[in-house]
Amino acid sequence: MVDSRFDSYADVLQILRQMLLELESGETQLLKQQHTKIQHIFQAHILTTDIEQLQPLTSSQLQSIHTEMSRELRLLYTELMFLSTARNQTTVEQRKTQVGDRLNRLIQYCEFVLQQSQTSNRESDA
Repeated sequence: MVDSRFDSYADVLQILRQMLLELESGETQLLKQQHTKIQHIFQAHILTTDIEQLQPLTSSQLQSIHTEMSRELRLLYTELMFLSTARNQTTVEQRKTQVGDRLNRLIQYCEFVLQQSQTSNRESDA
């Protein structure tokens, strides 16, 4: 079970996975909307959470993850813009690959944080 302090990570993870599935459709407007939703959750909930409360991750670990997630979200936005303007099929496929790579990295960050949360919960229940 996910600790309620980590709900925002689970919400972001769910949207990221949905974006990955929808990437093949090429609906860049929908992908941009979902990116905006993630950006809002990230800024309003994840970045505003007191890092000290999110054990077992150390403050420096979580700060590093947040920095990387922020960077990946900015780059994802750029990749989505490039994808939406691509006309050549080869370029479209390259952009989709790049967007997919960014989505997968963001998914990995969320999964890592949630895995640490679950590990902490099991240890405290023991």
